[in-house]
Amino acid sequence: MHHHLITTLTLLTLSHTALTLKLPARQTPNLWHISDSYIGCDPTVGCSYQFHVLGDDTGQLPYFEADCIQNVPIGDTALQQCNLVGAGSQFGLSVDGVYASGEFYPGNQVGSRVVVQLEFSDARRGTREFWQASQDGTYQTFSRDLGDYDVIPLQAAAVA
Repeated sequence: MHHHLITTLTLLTLSHTALTLKLPARQTPNLWHISDSYIGCDPTVGCSYQFHVLGDDTGQLPYFEADCIQNVPIGDTALQQCNLVGAGSQFGLSVDGVYASGEFYPGNQVGSRVVVQLEFSDARRGTREFWQASQDGTYQTFSRDLGDYDVIPLQAAAVA
Protein backbone atom coordinates (compact mmCIF):
# COMPACT_ATOMS: atom_id res chain seq x y z
CA MET A 1 0.00 0.00 0.00
CA HIS A 2 2.82 2.38 0.91
CA HIS A 3 4.57 1.61 -2.41
CA HIS A 4 1.32 2.27 -4.32
CA LEU A 5 0.92 5.66 -2.62
CA ILE A 6 4.50 6.70 -3.46
CA THR A 7 4.05 5.63 -7.08
CA THR A 8 0.80 7.60 -7.33
CA LEU A 9 2.41 10.70 -5.79
CA THR A 10 5.40 10.37 -8.12
CA LEU A 11 3.15 10.12 -11.16
CA LEU A 12 1.12 13.13 -10.03
CA THR A 13 4.32 15.12 -9.50
CA LEU A 14 5.67 14.11 -12.91
CA SER A 15 2.42 14.93 -14.67
CA HIS A 16 2.29 18.32 -12.94
CA THR A 17 5.91 18.97 -13.97
CA ALA A 18 5.14 18.04 -17.57
CA LEU A 19 2.25 20.47 -17.63
CA THR A 20 4.37 23.35 -16.36
CA LEU A 21 7.29 22.94 -18.78
CA LYS A 22 7.60 25.78 -21.26
CA LEU A 23 7.72 24.74 -24.87
CA PRO A 24 10.34 26.46 -27.02
CA ALA A 25 9.09 29.23 -29.29
CA ARG A 26 8.38 28.01 -32.81
CA GLN A 27 11.05 29.23 -35.18
CA THR A 28 10.90 29.56 -38.92
CA PRO A 29 13.40 27.12 -40.41
CA ASN A 30 16.27 28.44 -42.47
CA LEU A 31 15.51 27.08 -45.95
CA TRP A 32 16.27 28.52 -49.34
CA HIS A 33 14.01 27.57 -52.23
CA ILE A 34 15.57 26.94 -55.66
CA SER A 35 13.22 27.10 -58.65
CA ASP A 36 13.14 27.70 -62.41
CA SER A 37 16.37 25.75 -62.86
CA TYR A 38 18.08 25.21 -66.17
CA ILE A 39 21.49 23.61 -66.50
CA GLY A 40 23.22 22.65 -69.73
CA CYS A 41 26.78 21.85 -70.77
CA ASP A 42 28.67 21.62 -74.03
CA PRO A 43 32.11 19.96 -73.68
CA THR A 44 33.71 22.48 -76.06
CA VAL A 45 32.16 25.65 -74.61
CA GLY A 46 31.39 24.98 -70.93
CA CYS A 47 28.20 25.07 -68.91
CA SER A 48 25.29 27.44 -68.48
CA TYR A 49 23.05 27.58 -65.48
CA GLN A 50 20.18 29.69 -64.32
CA PHE A 51 17.88 29.43 -61.33
CA HIS A 52 15.85 31.56 -58.96
CA VAL A 53 16.62 31.44 -55.23
CA LEU A 54 14.31 32.66 -52.46
CA GLY A 55 15.16 32.94 -48.78
CA ASP A 56 12.46 33.87 -46.28
CA ASP A 57 13.02 36.26 -43.39
CA THR A 58 13.57 34.00 -40.37
CA GLY A 59 14.82 36.53 -37.83
CA GLN A 60 18.24 34.91 -38.13
CA LEU A 61 18.49 35.44 -41.89
CA PRO A 62 17.02 38.25 -44.03
CA TYR A 63 14.53 37.81 -46.86
CA PHE A 64 16.07 37.79 -50.33
CA GLU A 65 15.32 36.78 -53.91
CA ALA A 66 17.88 36.48 -56.67
CA ASP A 67 18.26 35.21 -60.21
CA CYS A 68 21.53 33.39 -60.80
CA ILE A 69 22.55 33.15 -64.48
CA GLN A 70 26.07 32.27 -65.61
CA ASN A 71 28.16 30.68 -68.33
CA VAL A 72 31.14 28.88 -66.79
CA PRO A 73 33.91 26.49 -67.82
CA ILE A 74 33.30 22.83 -66.96
CA GLY A 75 34.37 22.21 -63.36
CA ASP A 76 34.50 25.90 -62.42
CA THR A 77 33.86 26.46 -58.70
CA ALA A 78 34.15 30.27 -58.53
CA LEU A 79 31.24 32.11 -56.92
CA GLN A 80 29.57 34.55 -59.30
CA GLN A 81 27.29 37.42 -58.31
CA CYS A 82 23.55 36.85 -58.79
CA ASN A 83 21.03 39.52 -59.73
CA LEU A 84 19.27 40.57 -56.52
CA VAL A 85 15.57 41.09 -57.32
CA GLY A 86 14.26 41.54 -53.78
CA ALA A 87 15.65 41.94 -50.28
CA GLY A 88 14.44 42.77 -46.81
CA SER A 89 16.17 44.57 -43.98
CA GLN A 90 14.18 43.69 -40.88
CA PHE A 91 15.73 43.03 -37.47
CA GLY A 92 18.86 45.00 -38.40
CA LEU A 93 19.78 42.53 -41.17
CA SER A 94 20.53 43.93 -44.63
CA VAL A 95 21.49 41.92 -47.70
CA ASP A 96 24.86 42.79 -49.26
CA GLY A 97 24.83 40.21 -52.05
CA VAL A 98 23.90 36.76 -53.30
CA TYR A 99 26.43 34.58 -55.13
CA ALA A 100 26.32 31.16 -56.75
CA SER A 101 28.52 28.61 -58.39
CA GLY A 102 27.65 25.68 -60.58
CA GLU A 103 30.23 22.92 -60.84
CA PHE A 104 29.13 20.39 -63.44
CA TYR A 105 30.75 17.27 -64.89
CA PRO A 106 28.55 15.88 -67.71
CA GLY A 107 30.59 12.67 -68.14
CA ASN A 108 30.81 11.73 -64.44
CA GLN A 109 28.26 10.11 -62.18
CA VAL A 110 29.38 12.18 -59.17
CA GLY A 111 30.84 15.56 -58.39
CA SER A 112 28.31 18.07 -59.73
CA ARG A 113 27.25 20.73 -57.26
CA VAL A 114 25.33 24.00 -56.93
CA VAL A 115 26.37 26.43 -54.17
CA VAL A 116 24.49 29.57 -53.10
CA GLN A 117 26.03 32.14 -50.76
CA LEU A 118 24.22 34.97 -48.98
CA GLU A 119 26.22 37.90 -47.59
CA PHE A 120 24.50 40.29 -45.20
CA SER A 121 25.24 42.84 -42.49
CA ASP A 122 23.88 42.34 -38.98
CA ALA A 123 23.61 45.74 -37.27
CA ARG A 124 22.67 44.05 -33.97
CA ARG A 125 26.03 42.30 -33.74
CA GLY A 126 28.10 44.65 -35.86
CA THR A 127 29.10 41.78 -38.16
CA ARG A 128 29.04 40.83 -41.80
CA GLU A 129 27.84 37.26 -42.21
CA PHE A 130 28.34 34.69 -44.94
CA TRP A 131 25.91 31.77 -45.21
CA GLN A 132 26.14 28.96 -47.76
CA ALA A 133 23.92 26.15 -48.94
CA SER A 134 24.71 23.49 -51.50
CA GLN A 135 23.14 20.64 -53.40
CA ASP A 136 25.22 17.74 -54.71
CA GLY A 137 24.22 15.32 -57.43
CA THR A 138 24.97 13.93 -60.84
CA TYR A 139 24.94 16.14 -63.89
CA GLN A 140 21.81 14.29 -65.06
CA THR A 141 20.08 15.06 -61.76
CA PHE A 142 20.70 18.76 -62.22
CA SER A 143 20.05 18.93 -65.95
CA ARG A 144 16.89 16.80 -66.16
CA ASP A 145 15.44 15.47 -62.93
CA LEU A 146 15.82 17.86 -60.01
CA GLY A 147 13.03 20.40 -60.52
CA ASP A 148 12.38 22.78 -57.62
CA TYR A 149 14.17 21.97 -54.36
CA ASP A 150 15.13 23.36 -50.97
CA VAL A 151 18.60 23.73 -49.52
CA ILE A 152 19.58 24.32 -45.90
CA PRO A 153 21.99 27.22 -45.36
CA LEU A 154 24.75 27.08 -42.77
CA GLN A 155 26.88 29.92 -41.49
CA ALA A 156 30.23 29.90 -43.27
CA ALA A 157 31.77 32.95 -41.55
CA ALA A 158 31.06 36.14 -39.62
CA VAL A 159 33.51 39.04 -39.47
CA ALA A 160 33.40 42.20 -37.39
